[in-house]
Amino acid sequence: MSITSKNRLLLESKIPELQQNGYQVFLEPSSGMLPTFLKGYRPDAIAVRDDKGIVIEIIRDDDADNSKRIERLNDLFKDQTKWKLNLLYDRSFKSEPSLPAPSRPKLEARLLQIKKLTQNSHYEAALLMCWSVFEGLSRVLVPARFDRPQSPLRIVNVLSEEGHLLREEAEFMRRMSLARNNVIHGGFEFAVSKDDVDQFVSIIEYLLHPEPNSSVA
Repeated sequence: MSITSKNRLLLESKIPELQQNGYQVFLEPSSGMLPTFLKGYRPDAIAVRDDKGIVIEIIRDDDADNSKRIERLNDLFKDQTKWKLNLLYDRSFKSEPSLPAPSRPKLEARLLQIKKLTQNSHYEAALLMCWSVFEGLSRVLVPARFDRPQSPLRIVNVLSEEGHLLREEAEFMRRMSLARNNVIHGGFEFAVSKDDVDQFVSIIEYLLHPEPNSSVA
């Protein structure tokens, strides 16, 4: 999942010890950096050296999905000899208030604002608003799992698991999460295009108004 500022601090506190033991640490590693047995799973961080690797995953202490998630992760690692799993528990979310699901008219009003930004070539601002609408919409679609602030990749992963996103759409959204982080943190590595925003808006509009009798494969 994409790392929040609180989780980044938690991960960064572990980096010096890992580096002292000869590991290189990568936050939010790309799929190409991961071992094949993870089968598309995106951990929060990995630490690697010549003879072994560690997958680091942050577990929210109040997450109702913890037991299932931990069980899935342990299953992935049960036959591995060179990789191990390191779970970090984040208890900071306990103090965060729950967020209500926004109304669909409010989400549609935000989409109109996004389209105006796009018409004026403000693609980075439009992208950030897309993520705002997308997170709000996630609380409409899966309220039991998204009652508190979420990281972008967790939203994408859960909506994909729940059948709301096609595989290609989920991959696109993961790329857009990198672009979002780049914009927020003042980077210039990713150029946000009109096509990016238009595709994001298209996905949101479909989730707001799915076609009757349609199903997501």
